[in-house]
Amino acid sequence: MNRTRKIASAALMACCLALAVFAGVSAMLDSLQQGETWNVSLSPAVKPPPAAATPNGGIELNTATREQLMGLTGIGEHLAEAIIAQREINPFYFVEDLKAVSGIGDRRVEALRGLVYIKTATPIPSEDGHLIEATPAPVTF
Repeated sequence: MNRTRKIASAALMACCLALAVFAGVSAMLDSLQQGETWNVSLSPAVKPPPAAATPNGGIELNTATREQLMGLTGIGEHLAEAIIAQREINPFYFVEDLKAVSGIGDRRVEALRGLVYIKTATPIPSEDGHLIEATPAPVTF
């Protein structure tokens, strides 16, 4: 009897799912017949990067002194030294790279957006294989 209930429950769920799909498709077809357009994508939504801003008033993370870092909201002596130690291992390319520093998480990174910027020099290979240094405009986060 327990097996019969499971089969009946699965059949009922399948019917409900079919009815929901039918209702959704029916509503979509009705709106398409009225001239509405639908953009359908199977890829996940991509969050656009934050708009680039100028470094006015901010500090550059890869060159800031300990004192400059300590002037930022929520950054004390310990975190300033940890940021400097981390950038000596790996320079920062994005503000999210700060999450590699112990004690800095999502909330602190969000609080620092607009207060810091990162200027990177990206080597670009030339046609003959040599690397050319290209310095993009400073970007704040």
